[in-house]
Amino acid sequence: MRWVDDDSRHGAGSCDGGAAGSAYSTIQDAVAAADPGDTVKVCPGHYFGPVSVNKTLTINGPKVGVNGATRTFGGASEAVVSSVGTAEDAFILLADNIKLDGFTIQNSRVGVWTNSGNSGYVVRNNIIRTNVEGLFLNSSGTNPTTVTRNKIVANNNGINDPNPASSPGYGIYSDAGLNNVLISANTFSTNFLGGALIQNCTGGINNGITFKSNRFTDNYSDITIYQNNTNVTIQSNKTFDSRPDNDLQWGSAFYIGAGATNVLIGGAGAGNTLNKAPYSGIAVRDDPQCAVSGLLPAGGVTIANNIVNDSGNNGIDVTTADPSRVAVSNNTLNRNGVVRNDLGFAGGDGIFFGAATNGNTISGNNVSGSGRFECEDQSTGAGTAGTANTWTGNNGVGPSSPPAICP
Repeated sequence: MRWVDDDSRHGAGSCDGGAAGSAYSTIQDAVAAADPGDTVKVCPGHYFGPVSVNKTLTINGPKVGVNGATRTFGGASEAVVSSVGTAEDAFILLADNIKLDGFTIQNSRVGVWTNSGNSGYVVRNNIIRTNVEGLFLNSSGTNPTTVTRNKIVANNNGINDPNPASSPGYGIYSDAGLNNVLISANTFSTNFLGGALIQNCTGGINNGITFKSNRFTDNYSDITIYQNNTNVTIQSNKTFDSRPDNDLQWGSAFYIGAGATNVLIGGAGAGNTLNKAPYSGIAVRDDPQCAVSGLLPAGGVTIANNIVNDSGNNGIDVTTADPSRVAVSNNTLNRNGVVRNDLGFAGGDGIFFGAATNGNTISGNNVSGSGRFECEDQSTGAGTAGTANTWTGNNGVGPSSPPAICP
């Protein structure tokens, strides 16, 4: 056991409870002195990074075990870790199976930086706020990584910098390899560019990413999955956006781009609830984000058993030209595309399939109160009602185009 205490009150009645001078005054000094497998316990106070961890350690703040997602920031009982300037990271994790629990991490370039060559990280019960970027999250996947019960809020420092030090405006950002990870029971709010963006710009393949039971509020886009990701699961999350309905600068709640395959959004008993997405609730597109070769071939995207209410544009919005990529079933969509009067916008749909789509299946959905059409398919082909897709058993209260796809 290694203790860290930033004041001089070592001894009886202090946090560390040890003899005078027995505690380290910086987290980095305690990490350097610790043996692999040790626990470093940090007393309340204000500490500075970067803290570079190159061995397997458990690093506990005074709020260890206390849910960070629901904890109120502030108070003398927190251990606050920041950097001297936003050009430095707070925690840099460079070994397998490091656990980081019970801190407030703020005002740094990256709050928590994880190395793609290691795995088994546990980042839990932290408040990660006002950094340039909250978590730069990467993992080899040899051991499962979990990010759980954190409050990830307003990581927007440097958002207006023409030459930013990192990727400002993201709660979680990953582009160097992320595998075998569970992101669960966190709250993401007011991250200017997004709650989480996952892609692989190294040319490798990300495999096994799960978002479960998170809460998202007022982020640009809540979950964005770009190229070279496979076996992605997004279940039981809730999103809400309180920005004005006519703010065109904000994105879709869930965005699936090119080269993302075997993606499950929802499912029986595990649907997501999306409220007031500024643009579309769930969007599936063809566009990659970073210039790498060898995108994964088109694979399945399943959108099932979700509730999508009051999106600014379309509730479910599919424009990918990859054949037979998307299956949309048993979703409930209410009042999407109703209030978007700016820039001549004519209203949106409950479910929209673009002109290039083909071979997709849309079944058993219930749609009502949409701004333009309950269901719209702009493709042409040998599918339902002259479209290039198959529509069966959908129910629409208002008009659809063509009418037979959502009667």
